[in-house]
Amino acid sequence: MGGFLSHLKPEINSEILEATCGPIRGYVYKHKNKIVDGYLGIPFAKAPKRFEKPVEAETWTEVKYCTKYGPGCPQGGVFEQMKDQLGLSFDESNCLTLNVFAPRKKSENYVSSSNPNGFPVMLNIYGGGFEMGTSAAYDDYSISGILPLKDVIIVTANYRVGVLGFFTTGDEKCHGNLALWDLTLALKWVQKHIRSFGGDPNNVTVFGCSAGGVCADLLTLSTRSRDLFQKCIAMSGSADCEMACRSKANQALIFKEFAIENGCSQTDSSNLMKWYQEQSIELLNKLSTFKFSPSGFMSCGPNADGDFFTESLDELRKNAPKKNFIFGRTEFEGLIMAVPDPIYSRIGDSIEASSKKLFKLDVVPKPEDVHEKLENWYSEGIDKSDVAAVRKRFIEFLGDAVFNVGILNSAQAASKSGNHVFLYSFDYCNPDGYGPLGNLLDFKASSHGNDFRYIFGSGGYDTFVPTENDFQMMESMATWFSNFSNYGMGGHLSHLKRERNQEVFNSPCGPIRGNIYRHGDKIVNGYLGIPYAAPPIGDLRFKKPEPADNWNEIKDCTEYGPRSPQSGPFAESIRFEKEDVADEANCLTLNVFAPTWESEEFKEKRPVMVYIHGGGFECSASRDYCDYSLSGTLPLKDVIVVTMNYRIGILGFFTTGDNIFPGNFALWDLTLGLKWIQKHISAFGGDPDNVTILGQSAGAALVDILSLSPHSRDLFQRVIVMSGGALCEYAVRTAESEGDVCKQFARHLGFTGNDSQSLLDWIQAQPIEEIIKMKGFEVPASGILAYTPNLDGDFLPKPLDELRKESPKKDIMLGFTEHEGLFFEFLLRDPTPPLEALRRNINTFYKEDSGANFDDVRKKMFDFYTRGVEQSNEKKLKERIVEVRLFADALFTAGIFENAQNCANYGNDVWLYVFDYSEPSGFGPQREFASFVGATHATDLRYILGEGFYSEFKPTDDEIKMIDKITEIYSNFGKYGNPNETGSQEWERYNPEHQRRHYRISYPRGNMRDEYCPERMEYLKEVRKNNKNLETVVYGRS
Repeated sequence: MGGFLSHLKPEINSEILEATCGPIRGYVYKHKNKIVDGYLGIPFAKAPKRFEKPVEAETWTEVKYCTKYGPGCPQGGVFEQMKDQLGLSFDESNCLTLNVFAPRKKSENYVSSSNPNGFPVMLNIYGGGFEMGTSAAYDDYSISGILPLKDVIIVTANYRVGVLGFFTTGDEKCHGNLALWDLTLALKWVQKHIRSFGGDPNNVTVFGCSAGGVCADLLTLSTRSRDLFQKCIAMSGSADCEMACRSKANQALIFKEFAIENGCSQTDSSNLMKWYQEQSIELLNKLSTFKFSPSGFMSCGPNADGDFFTESLDELRKNAPKKNFIFGRTEFEGLIMAVPDPIYSRIGDSIEASSKKLFKLDVVPKPEDVHEKLENWYSEGIDKSDVAAVRKRFIEFLGDAVFNVGILNSAQAASKSGNHVFLYSFDYCNPDGYGPLGNLLDFKASSHGNDFRYIFGSGGYDTFVPTENDFQMMESMATWFSNFSNYGMGGHLSHLKRERNQEVFNSPCGPIRGNIYRHGDKIVNGYLGIPYAAPPIGDLRFKKPEPADNWNEIKDCTEYGPRSPQSGPFAESIRFEKEDVADEANCLTLNVFAPTWESEEFKEKRPVMVYIHGGGFECSASRDYCDYSLSGTLPLKDVIVVTMNYRIGILGFFTTGDNIFPGNFALWDLTLGLKWIQKHISAFGGDPDNVTILGQSAGAALVDILSLSPHSRDLFQRVIVMSGGALCEYAVRTAESEGDVCKQFARHLGFTGNDSQSLLDWIQAQPIEEIIKMKGFEVPASGILAYTPNLDGDFLPKPLDELRKESPKKDIMLGFTEHEGLFFEFLLRDPTPPLEALRRNINTFYKEDSGANFDDVRKKMFDFYTRGVEQSNEKKLKERIVEVRLFADALFTAGIFENAQNCANYGNDVWLYVFDYSEPSGFGPQREFASFVGATHATDLRYILGEGFYSEFKPTDDEIKMIDKITEIYSNFGKYGNPNETGSQEWERYNPEHQRRHYRISYPRGNMRDEYCPERMEYLKEVRKNNKNLETVVYGRS
């Protein structure tokens, strides 16, 4: 069971580490030109009192030698039997220690002035069925030779197992779950002390295998532990697995039964606990072989105690902070459990025997029926005289019942709760890796725990002597796990590591240090989180932004700035946050991606393209787009790309609807960002006289509005409006309408005043945590959004059509995806019958503020979109709803066509497109919620910014070509005002006399089309003419 490097011996470190817990001396592990520092047996808790929660260890002043693993918790099982052979020790009073393996050279990738100790941290929780295990079972030299060489700090921690870790009386006398409290205290130690070792306490991944995977997943749920880390890897075990968590009554019953069996006569809670406290550890360890009455095959484990777990696991999952998850399993989890050896198999030797242990009356109402159905299902189609076939089905049953079903349920539940989830199945197997145990297996294949040796380098079932293929698998696993720890969910180049630029760039705003992104022989410099505005808090809260002051000290610009706090009903239905925390004070930053090679075409200054993110005016941020991926798209086409944050939700759009508090602060933020570009971009090699702004969805509306306002329209030359625009119905409300939304929301929160000034004073005084809560508030205005731009008389001093008429002429590229509305089927996952959903959504989009006669309009619209469809044909009806109606037509397409025509009529050069390329695999788990798969809202973004919206972006060969095609189209428009690919004139300039003639962007070729759904578009044109809000905002007609 030794490790692949266990023949090597570490050296005593000549240096003392002055850690915050106290001075320590550890080991040095050498791996060619890399060194890992290791510190073993660091106490994180005081000597644990039996059946009590752990207490934090005191710090020390004398040098502590941390060159030996601490003893494990006393236990039965294989480790107790082999402790002499394996060199293990056990001590109840001294078992709560941890171990740190830290790369010696501080990686430039993670060091910054704001976070000087920046390695990602991975904390491992060992498995062992909750009854055995110790960190000392894993060879230290082998651990140091895998993940730490990938710029990751590894922490392994002991915790109490068996009776000592999970004893409970089922009530307040002893809630149990002490093992989970131990692990929580270890995570608190990491938060408090890991910076001393070069680690980042804000980038912690918890991972474990088997019972360790269960514990890792459970820690993501409990309010006691879930805020102490950001990512989770649950290998061959999760919170939904059969053995993961019993009811408190069932777990307490097992302890009562064991006590009675061993002479305890009084089993009330006080006497039961006293009896256990008085027993020898040797007796208590016999519990692992005790035959108990509740379901299951493990005697000890977590329980739903009401203390560590304050609600049901399902409720905790829904309410827990969102994280990045990996869930995984091996191909034949049950193979090792079917070995005829009591060490490995305690669950029975047949489906019948095992199901009788797993599914008793305490977990299923009719156990006999369950046993029979399982037996019949797993026996179907095989010859029962074929022993090998029967055994294989038994092995498959064990894997499914104990692990696979629970793992898949956890992955699904985590995903439905808004977490980013990756799922794997590990099927690699070196048949020699089982050693003598292999002779007992029915066949040799990947089984429970096989994957872990490639992470930690220890054998599990035999000494690990890796083959060449094993070494390759170790490299792959280490890369996958370390990349996940580094980046979590990301774009198609998020697995690459940016380099910290060694050169300081003396920009006009102040000296900055950024990143280097390498793409073959091309290098892009990136500068992230540059402040362009003063913190919008205090006197500047709910005010127009002011420019940031310049600085003299070097500013670290290697990490994205924080996002603006998000709020609104759309924000509550779709969460963009990754592992970062919103920050109202420091959200107004921008990012610059600048090519470094000498341009053949642009000798002095490159064109600049500014991307403004969408998110329904209520969510998202520039940090949601992987920086490495973004650097590998448009910047490689010889343009500088700038992305920027702005205030969103209530902070960006709150208004009283009058001149006291006009609102539109998001637009003022973006205007200030564009002024920063005019002032500073030349220093980055950019041309301030050749600036294109582009945005998608709400970002499209914002860039279009910026092209109209006299405060912003002279700051750029070209506009790309993707899936949105100023004339879309969601884009702009009247000041009165948006003011009414904001006033009613304030009253919902408790505001009692009557005038605008008192509302301004009240809202400025409210903490952000209170004013972002939308629960229970119904938006009174038409549409699904609470916060939008408004015709304020300040940023937008006239109706939009008048502003368009007088604005400087620009090059404008605008369009939409083929099936815009499909996105909302993914988003809403509406279980409502299609007809009912259609009627409700029409009523939501067109409320009383739309006009006096809109009851009749709503009825006619319902009839229009359901014509020719048999109401009994639910699937056809649902597809029709998604494909044609208001989520696509009313929200986007009708407004975009009207916008194209108006822009062209007023002398702008217009290029109109429909994007219809789709790669089905790019939708990930969202596919199951869609009636069909096609190009929809935001699917085009991945080819421009390199970031997957519906799933991680892993481009196919065709998609790699599509990235090249789309970035050429967009960069050509940014450079020349003409989007045609080099050498092509296929895309015709828009002619308003052919109002819907457009270019189809597809692969491998695009083409011009004359029409797009003319009947629907003509119908929506008439509906829009009767929309009071739209007519007022756009044309000034009330």
